[in-house]
Amino acid sequence: MRPHAPLAVSALSLLLACATPVRWQAPDAPTPREAELLLQVPSVETLVRVLPPTGIPEIPVRRRLRPCCAFGADLGVRLGALPVPILRLQNVRGLPDLGPHHYDAGILPIAGGNGMELLALENNGLVYTCHAGFVDVAHVRDYADWTIYLAAWLLPRLRTGGEVELPAEGGRRRVVAEPVPEILLREVDPQAAALAIAQHLGFALSVWHEIATWYGWSWSPAFPEVASAFSPEDLYSNLVGTRIAVAVAAERSARTAELYERSVDNWLRAVLERLGATSRETALEAMWAVDGSWWRSEALLPDGDLVIRRNLDVGPELEPWQVPVGRRSPELRARLAAECPDGEEPARLRRIRTIRGVPLGRLARLEIEPSPELRSRPALAGETGVLTDRDLPRLVAVVREEVRARFGPFADRPTDAFPAPGPGDPAHRALDSSGRHGSATAIFTN
Repeated sequence: MRPHAPLAVSALSLLLACATPVRWQAPDAPTPREAELLLQVPSVETLVRVLPPTGIPEIPVRRRLRPCCAFGADLGVRLGALPVPILRLQNVRGLPDLGPHHYDAGILPIAGGNGMELLALENNGLVYTCHAGFVDVAHVRDYADWTIYLAAWLLPRLRTGGEVELPAEGGRRRVVAEPVPEILLREVDPQAAALAIAQHLGFALSVWHEIATWYGWSWSPAFPEVASAFSPEDLYSNLVGTRIAVAVAAERSARTAELYERSVDNWLRAVLERLGATSRETALEAMWAVDGSWWRSEALLPDGDLVIRRNLDVGPELEPWQVPVGRRSPELRARLAAECPDGEEPARLRRIRTIRGVPLGRLARLEIEPSPELRSRPALAGETGVLTDRDLPRLVAVVREEVRARFGPFADRPTDAFPAPGPGDPAHRALDSSGRHGSATAIFTN
């Protein structure tokens, strides 16, 4: 998960790094030869084959991290051993709260316009939906951005292959693309091939991010992120983001940064509406319903035991975690009945792993050289060489066992076999007008 509590001093120190507007290399103007082809080629299919694809321009590599969103509500923060009483994080959002998308937004995202630098907060957070549970909007945006970047890098290299170094995260990262067989490119639109490979790589990047944060990597040594590694909504949100990027590119809406950003806005809202985005008030009720089961409101960020259930499902089909029926208060049940008129059937997402029967992992791979700090962890101590995305499921299985050992045998699933929480379990909190929790008013089972 992304950094979840950027303190003012940290944000200020990163402001200058975010002050350069994104510049995309737009497609070149058509050449005289291409104009001649336009007039002479008899069919659309032939024209598409002979003209160079211009749906995705050259896009700069991502270098920033979106500062969002720890799982929970009204979260307290400590700096070292000392609580910070004036800082409370309110991460739960409704659809109207979300701000505009900005490619590669950072700690304080800056967007350029008319020669001026304008502060443009995306206002990311956790949205609760009828069909997908909690969705982390920052994760959706992050992996939409990664997927569109990778697609843009891959498109001109489908026939030749190539390598690109990515910013370090838990160690060195690079993408290695193999030449795509010519027979496959004759059967598949090149842009479709690039997008399929990019979606595969984007999700792999997201899985490595969760592994790295579980083992101690963070954006700041003073603020470890193990608290949010593999939190309940992360991987599902990541996959949604990769799909949004594919939709944006497929409709030729990634030709400029501005067009891409507005198209992501449109797709993000359309997808959240289709998933049944609820009001912020209902989302807060849903979050308090799993207090004591999925997360602990008494913990202070960056406590590693803030989130006590971790979702390690990497597919091939991802099923979202929804608030268990047994933990819902009467008010939450009434709200969901009113706001989810077509029910709450989970919206399962399947990862695309092949194209025309060819495994995407054969066409490109993510390579990782873990940092010495990560290699010092027992699970990675024996990893002396370069890891690839093929190693990720094996590492996730190790993390799963560690999660169970740390938080309990059912910590990798949304419910457990225990009939009811013990006395004092804050299964539900009343909400006051500020959105903060009051005293516990009821106890519900999983």
